[in-house]
Amino acid sequence: MKIAIIGAGTMGSLLAERLAAPGRELLLVDRNPLKAYQIAQQAGCSAGTLEMTAGVDVVILALPAAAVLPVAKQLRSYLGEGTLLVNIATSAPTEPLRHELAGTGVKVAGVRFIGHAQETRRGEIPILAVATDDEGVFPLLSEIFRRLGPVVRGEDDLALRINTLATRAGVRAALALEKELAALGIEGDYLHTAIVNVAAGALKACARGELGEFARQLAAREEEK
Repeated sequence: MKIAIIGAGTMGSLLAERLAAPGRELLLVDRNPLKAYQIAQQAGCSAGTLEMTAGVDVVILALPAAAVLPVAKQLRSYLGEGTLLVNIATSAPTEPLRHELAGTGVKVAGVRFIGHAQETRRGEIPILAVATDDEGVFPLLSEIFRRLGPVVRGEDDLALRINTLATRAGVRAALALEKELAALGIEGDYLHTAIVNVAAGALKACARGELGEFARQLAAREEEK
């Protein structure tokens, strides 16, 4: 199976590292050819150009939301009938891609990561929600992405809704903690460690049911408010 990953950013580079498997040929494409080449060397795959996507089986768009549709339009002349185009940009809807490629025979699906790219790289396991009406596409995408985490069926905007709420809560907590610590004159490395180590660790421990005695006492006080 030949798979092209378009975009060598945080998510594209992660996919280049994780999707390798026997019988697969991975091609990494980026508007910065040198960047794509360097990441491809580290990941053990090939680097190339959009033109080289002709004849591949699956094309994964690992791009910022604003770039998804423009790049899909550029790819139109290279994608053949039966090619599967996969959109993983959380906030870019998949339906405009289906409209753009209607009549070409190209299949289009969305794969949304309920998770954080950097945390996934550190070992956390995301959930991947596949949005497709094609019964033959889901098993294929499950096989491709299962090395990253569980693959499930989900609406196209499922990850957007979950990731938005979770990110907003995390950012609010970080900003509030920063403000409270600054008011106590605590800054610099102490502030960084409090957010990255203590607060983030408490969030994960709470979700996993692993809070220690000190944290359980604080949680009980919060619940009484």
